[in-house]
Amino acid sequence: MGDISNGNANGTVNDNGNGVHHGTNGNKAAHNGNNNGHRKSCWYEEEIEQDLRWCFALNSILHTGASQYQDIALLDTKPFGKALVIDGKLQSAEIDEFIYHESLVHPPLLQHSDPKTIFIMGGGEGSTAREILRHKTVDKVVMCDIDEEVVEFCKLHLVANKEAFSDSRLQLIINDARAELESRQDGFDVIIGDLADPIEGGPCYQLYTKSFYESIVKTRLNEGGIFVTQAGPAGIFSHTEVFSCIYNTLRQVFKYVVPYSAHIPSYADTWGWVMASDTPFSADAEELDIRIKQRMTGENRYLDGKTFTSASILNKTVRKSLAKETQVYTEGTVSEFEQDQLIEHTLKMGSILLEVGKRSQRNRFAKHNSICWALPHDLTIKVFAMLDTQSICSAAATCWMFNKCAMDPLCYADIDLTTVEPRVNNTVVATMIRRAGKRLRSLKLGVLPSLTTLSGHSHPMVYSVNNSVDARCSCYNKRSSQGKDSYVLSRSCLSSLSMNGGASGALLKKLHLYNIDKMDNTALRVALSVCQALTDLEIVGLVTELKQTLESVSTNCPNLERLFFESFETDRDDSLKAPTCVNFVNCCPHLTSLALRGFNLQDYKVRILVKGFRKLKFVDLSTSYLITGTFLRNLGSGTRGHELEVLILRDCMNLKEVEVGRLLTAVLSGDFKFLKHIDISNSEGLAADFLYNRCYSPSIPVKQVMEERPGLCLIADFPPEGSFMDTEQISDSAVISDANLDMEMTGATSESSSSMFSSESSYNSDQGYCHYATSDEVDFQGA
Repeated sequence: MGDISNGNANGTVNDNGNGVHHGTNGNKAAHNGNNNGHRKSCWYEEEIEQDLRWCFALNSILHTGASQYQDIALLDTKPFGKALVIDGKLQSAEIDEFIYHESLVHPPLLQHSDPKTIFIMGGGEGSTAREILRHKTVDKVVMCDIDEEVVEFCKLHLVANKEAFSDSRLQLIINDARAELESRQDGFDVIIGDLADPIEGGPCYQLYTKSFYESIVKTRLNEGGIFVTQAGPAGIFSHTEVFSCIYNTLRQVFKYVVPYSAHIPSYADTWGWVMASDTPFSADAEELDIRIKQRMTGENRYLDGKTFTSASILNKTVRKSLAKETQVYTEGTVSEFEQDQLIEHTLKMGSILLEVGKRSQRNRFAKHNSICWALPHDLTIKVFAMLDTQSICSAAATCWMFNKCAMDPLCYADIDLTTVEPRVNNTVVATMIRRAGKRLRSLKLGVLPSLTTLSGHSHPMVYSVNNSVDARCSCYNKRSSQGKDSYVLSRSCLSSLSMNGGASGALLKKLHLYNIDKMDNTALRVALSVCQALTDLEIVGLVTELKQTLESVSTNCPNLERLFFESFETDRDDSLKAPTCVNFVNCCPHLTSLALRGFNLQDYKVRILVKGFRKLKFVDLSTSYLITGTFLRNLGSGTRGHELEVLILRDCMNLKEVEVGRLLTAVLSGDFKFLKHIDISNSEGLAADFLYNRCYSPSIPVKQVMEERPGLCLIADFPPEGSFMDTEQISDSAVISDANLDMEMTGATSESSSSMFSSESSYNSDQGYCHYATSDEVDFQGA
């Protein structure tokens, strides 16, 4: 831990709590008196080992600050010039930072034949980007650092890197490096890890594990790509801290792994790096010098071909140690002693929480927990971060210590305030969002009905049409049967996302809203405008027009991968236009899962969406009243066919038997090769060729599909014959007479008319795809 000390002659200090220590004689950084052989009045001190400390004199403390994640200081040191210190650890010093950054950056870029795209994990101070941008071959550098305050601090105060930050080739992203790499589809020629050491339980540990290297880093490298990471101290005594283990972990993942090291004076130790690839490192010292001359601007102060060659020749002790290293960083790496301690602490934690649940006097809880709780404050926060939101709130109510731990932003990264009965109000939501700050990644709000199933399953999530064609009546009955529903939460529950410049919503990935009262498009648009990183949006009980909502999504959610909307009214008429569908497709190209339940979507609009999203694998259009199934024609043909894996058309009241038959025939002929799940079940049977006729035992090749495509799950459940007709005739008799029944239905459901069957061409014929063209569609086609 680094300390900045203003000491008196005997070295005693007074701690102000921020790592800055003032001497008992009141001296400031500038020492005006005679030293008399004693140390100077202002020193930086960092503990290397328990009995070994490294310290050097300071001229002054230039700047200090603090972010959500760490403390920051810029020091003016006597031996090393300006020095950046984060959380009490020296990161780089002006006089020798070039050794570290040249060693980190240039070996992998020079070994690569033509490095064009580079990804930096961390590197917030900008020095790594500065060195990369000296390479003429580089077209794009993506620097991803989680701490925006550190980046802004370095932009402001580290003058040497200002040119790098203003370079058009640099793309700066504020995000967790693991999440960013995981979400990206593009590959990189070189990936660089400029991160803190992998301390067990620390923030960067997960970025050094075998699974991370194997499933994320390696998959994001282009062919011939190279990965390099800083690897901590590599001295003869210090290399076993992390250097040897990082090397051994990478050796399990890549074919070619090269460790190398260099002495860095300001670190008071030798430092290590590890470079890895599945392609051999073929450039020798002479070739490296040629590439430096041809491909780099400016002159290196430290690294050339011979320097790298010598750096990769480790001393005998370190070589033998690396060869014998057996430990691999995994997400479960922990010693037996630590396992025993964890089990013991967990048992104690469980017994205390059980006791808390049995007792009723809060004062006794506070006294008991503060005395008996086995875990320290920081570890308690990590335990709380693994709990669901309701459990955190319950724990916080038991004692002052738990309440203090529950205030940490880490505990609110994933907020889930969904309940079966209304319990949460807007104030509670605002408080938790404010506590989460920039840590917020997932937010779930609202009231779940008792019959809710997981989104994406074949059964309706909230509303379904059961034994009635009057979907509106069914919807209201179901809503009233849920009691108060979610009137405690209203549209203003998301307003906290927009506070402080939208900081809380900036890194939000998942937003799920269930039956929020009066959630109009204005409130939703404001919330989405600050959630540019959103990848998963789910809204059940949507009361706004689908057109307006999709326009808001198109404008604000370019990274969206999953969209799940369920209408408040099952048969509501919606003003969705074809151009809105096209714009949605163009603005959200990464969408893989689409669910639009209970909307009056016509087939041609659905076809625009399903055919337009090239990565689409999941489609759920349950309870969509007007869909007949014609949108599927010619969709699964071609050399690859559409990549749909799941198709759910449950309780689509106008889904026609003939279209379902064509779909299954196409599946049997080899189309839709990737389909794994189809649900065409309907509580009122399939629609027949003639109005009002229903098919309760449709003549579709269900059995044949199940035999010939055993890997495909086909759900086709239909009720006993007659249930639809009885209900239909009873409900319509109060409105229209039998004489004009056909006329009324013909006028009301143009999509259901017999013109849908005017063509008897094959399923995979584009000529067979026809429908009544609405005015909207005519205008769109004309455009």
